[in-house]
Amino acid sequence: IAYREAGEVIFEEVPRNMSQQPLYDDPAVCVVRANHEHVGKRLTLETYTRLPHLDVALARDLTHDLRIDRALAAIGKRRHVGVRVPYFLLAPRVLERTDYVATMSARAGQILSGMARLRVVDPPLELPSYRFSQVWRTDRDDDRAHAWLRQTIARICDARESTGRHD
Repeated sequence: IAYREAGEVIFEEVPRNMSQQPLYDDPAVCVVRANHEHVGKRLTLETYTRLPHLDVALARDLTHDLRIDRALAAIGKRRHVGVRVPYFLLAPRVLERTDYVATMSARAGQILSGMARLRVVDPPLELPSYRFSQVWRTDRDDDRAHAWLRQTIARICDARESTGRHD
């Protein structure tokens, strides 16, 4: 069973023919245009639920970020996803020209905010961190080249975590 988290397919239960290695967790942030008239130094829950949301949907059959909707539902709130874009690179252009808000991982928010006149703010409610993992077919578990690649990816992620470097 898989569900979508901000553009990544995450397995609640990894299928038996797949292996998974967690790499890192990244907190959730909100991204809005730099001069957003409705968002001050912080984003209030009232504003967050009133503003339209931008969602990145990398595949047509994946629904929007359910973790946000679950957190809002737990406190009796809802949001409105006003637009879905098929890839992250479209998000900065839409966000800088509209009143939309996007919720995503802090690293994605940092990268996108450097591509347009955007700013990153904390979400107005507690959201779980995004967990990033590498997943591969079990028939590749003993493949030396594949194992080297997995180890290299894990080492790079560990080094970035330990130095605090998130670019």
